[in-house]
Amino acid sequence: MMFGAMAIEPLISTLHDERPDARDAARRALVTIGSDAVAPLIAALDTDNPIAQLAIVETLRSFGDKAIPALLVGLEAPQPIVQQRSLELLSMLDDPQVRVVLLRYLNDPDLKLAQLAMAGLVQQGTDVVPNLVRALKQPDVQLRERAAEVLAHLNWQPNPDHAGAVYALTRNDWATCVQLGTVAVPPLLEALSHWDSEVRRAAALTLVQIGAPALAGLMDTLQSDTAHARASAAWALGKLHAHPAASALAHLLNDPDQHVQEAAIGALIRITTPPDIFVAALASPNLLVRKTAAWALGHHRYTPALPALIEALYDPAADMRDTAARALGEIGDPHAIQPLLKLIDDPDEVVRATIVEVTRYLHRQSEKAAASA
Repeated sequence: MMFGAMAIEPLISTLHDERPDARDAARRALVTIGSDAVAPLIAALDTDNPIAQLAIVETLRSFGDKAIPALLVGLEAPQPIVQQRSLELLSMLDDPQVRVVLLRYLNDPDLKLAQLAMAGLVQQGTDVVPNLVRALKQPDVQLRERAAEVLAHLNWQPNPDHAGAVYALTRNDWATCVQLGTVAVPPLLEALSHWDSEVRRAAALTLVQIGAPALAGLMDTLQSDTAHARASAAWALGKLHAHPAASALAHLLNDPDQHVQEAAIGALIRITTPPDIFVAALASPNLLVRKTAAWALGHHRYTPALPALIEALYDPAADMRDTAARALGEIGDPHAIQPLLKLIDDPDEVVRATIVEVTRYLHRQSEKAAASA
């Protein structure tokens, strides 16, 4: 026995030999020595020699379940290659303890280890499905995505429940999310905060397709701490013509994030909104919000907005001055003629042309009104 233990290191060195017969003889001898050889073999995985690595892996595989305790220690080794090979070897063993370890590494920050865990779980087969389904219900998005990928490789058929909705969403199966309806709303709302803009866009569109069951959740999401979620929810509410959301959307015109402001004003012009909301929006620091508000006031022909639109003719942005002038033309009130004429020498050529066009139009309208009086 003493001779066997003393022979371990020389035998491991022989696994680096270029001669296949020498490596094979060393491997058989190490297996004969038994479990005392496992820990030194795992430590020896830290080598750049691919021939030796393969020989060590094959030797460790021969130990079967007896290697599990030492492989678990190998997972804690400082060398990444030892961690990776230990996890890879564990995944080849059919043991409940191994499945627990693989599930733990499914969400490891080391992408290589996570990928090895995913591949190992696929090798474990359907025994891991219940644990993976539970992972779909966890708050960590990355964990859910990786669990769903493993389930897909296992050809899992989901039920029409929350886990099934998360699975469909993670697989970008938006049509199934629509079919699931109400049960898919919570994970879809959460996806409005996703880092990927394509996922956010698809989730918002899917919520629009689901319709009424999504309204309450979308309105709650307007209060989200995540700007992406607030903007996506505002867009969806606009597409749904959600009149009850008008007040909350108006509040977002003062949101610290300009994309949220723009999504909110875009939604407000889609729904029946009190025009005075747009009057207040003319004072926004966001140019797009100001322009959209001016356009909306002209579209609504909201005469009480006349003073605010006249003031907007002095906006520092030429685009805004142009939009305000056009809005005054849409409203059609001749009281705007004199304020417009004061700005006939606007420094911007486009604005000057618009002022000329609008004042001529208002003159004609005024003359028609006088003639029919």
